[in-house]
Amino acid sequence: MNSMSRTGSAVPAQAGIKASDISVPINDKSEFRGFCSVLGVAHFLGIQFAHVPARFRQARLVEFESRDAIVESTKFGPICPQISDGSRGHRRHLFVGAPAANQKQSEQNCLCLNIYAPMSALSSDKKIPVIVWIHGGGWSFENGNADFSGDFLIQHAVATGKPVIFVSINYRLGHFGFLSSSELTEEAVNFEEVGWANQGLYDQRLALQWVKNYIGLFGGDNTKVTISGESAGAWSVLAHLKSDQPLCQRGILQSAPFWSMLRPEDAQERFDKLVQRTGVPVSATAAEKLAALRSIPQEVLVTWNEGATSPVWDPKWFVGHGDPEQPLDSVGTFPAWVQAIVSGTMRDEMSVFGFVKLWKTKESVIASLRGGLFLPQDPSFCDEALHEYGIQQSSSDAAAVQGFVSVLADACFAPLPFNLANACRDPNSPPVYIYRFDQADEDENSVFKGAAYHVLDNTYTCRYPAVAGPTAPRSCQATANRFSEMMLRHAYGEAPWQSYRSSGAWNVFDGENTRVEIVDHGVQRWEKLLTTEARVIKFARLFATIVSNLPSQ
Repeated sequence: MNSMSRTGSAVPAQAGIKASDISVPINDKSEFRGFCSVLGVAHFLGIQFAHVPARFRQARLVEFESRDAIVESTKFGPICPQISDGSRGHRRHLFVGAPAANQKQSEQNCLCLNIYAPMSALSSDKKIPVIVWIHGGGWSFENGNADFSGDFLIQHAVATGKPVIFVSINYRLGHFGFLSSSELTEEAVNFEEVGWANQGLYDQRLALQWVKNYIGLFGGDNTKVTISGESAGAWSVLAHLKSDQPLCQRGILQSAPFWSMLRPEDAQERFDKLVQRTGVPVSATAAEKLAALRSIPQEVLVTWNEGATSPVWDPKWFVGHGDPEQPLDSVGTFPAWVQAIVSGTMRDEMSVFGFVKLWKTKESVIASLRGGLFLPQDPSFCDEALHEYGIQQSSSDAAAVQGFVSVLADACFAPLPFNLANACRDPNSPPVYIYRFDQADEDENSVFKGAAYHVLDNTYTCRYPAVAGPTAPRSCQATANRFSEMMLRHAYGEAPWQSYRSSGAWNVFDGENTRVEIVDHGVQRWEKLLTTEARVIKFARLFATIVSNLPSQ
């Protein structure tokens, strides 16, 4: 369907184009000043929700009740310093129509959020549901700004009779948000702070707290908040749903990784290695070590990569999750305030990662898997995995590499939706709705044409013109409409399809062939392999192990 603007003409294929100035009062002395886009959507951009007092320190919520000045909210704020996204250039065609990006980087001023709301919500007494978006990027890159505009989504939501408010957030990444050590904990205690192991997760919590405090000013209902995210952002959604802070009611997990958190001793080792790179001796005091790390320019620190960024197990956050090595989705139940969860994966998750360029022979594949899956107390585990995925000395190189890609996809993504659903079989648990995203990239010039790859669904979340516009392929438009329907129904507390608990089925997003299928149990390869706790933990670490030991090209 060709969407129309408020004037009745065809919608411009560009988000974030200003049509008029608007404002939302905070008190009798202050207001948020934003703009209405040509699509009729209210934009309030770059609102700082928290302040970072110093590198690695706990952020502090910004409060607006006593503000006596105008809060300019017409431009995106800075993003966290970060490494580059290697695949972004190959996906440029998906972001035609996205607003212009502000790539200014600042570790202390990056905690900003963006609000997209129907114009009618600003003056209505009836509050509407809220969707908060947490971006992915391996906790190392990406941001919640231009790539995740809510302009097209909000316009569509209004047109379909389910208006929502969309909030995208930023948080600290890499070492800035996920560095943990005894020295940092000691310093936090001295400042009367909690001493979180993952400041980036706490940044997200502060954003959710800000939404709870202030989204009502924009017409949002803070009792109907859905948090949604993709990849590392989806895992972060799970971390909030498993916490003891009821700042949301529902979650959407797009390609959440099956992940084993870093143990505190491993996090300490990473910290020590960083300190050594500054030239400060291991015998230095905690204050000297932290001063040395804080003296490194932000653009240099992002290049000091000590392996894949990972959240660290923190008993202060993961209350009741007593095993730091167990994936978060594999143990425990959800708090009573969690009402429902949607979780799914892409059909071809690994296509975007480029492993086929780095592993080209069966010998290299077998060597990497033997190293990544070795269990001294269970030496047959690796042999069983190689056999299950068709990786043998008699295999062709191409078959072995394809098997390698498949085992990595299963190790990183496949188990999580099923683990969540199986953990919620009790009638008192929240219903879990699972899906698989089969819609492929159909752009003729895309290097990923024909693949339903990791991060492709982000474009569908935001309904950018390449997939949801009037000139997009019909199958893409159909998938975009069904995916938006899922998001909006879920935000409104409606079942998007039958829960896994009641039907044993999942939804397959596949254009005009989108359908509900009964999942065939007992045939998934990872299920056959993960028969012990040790195997589960090792399998959940495989992707991070491989990424941290990439071969040279």
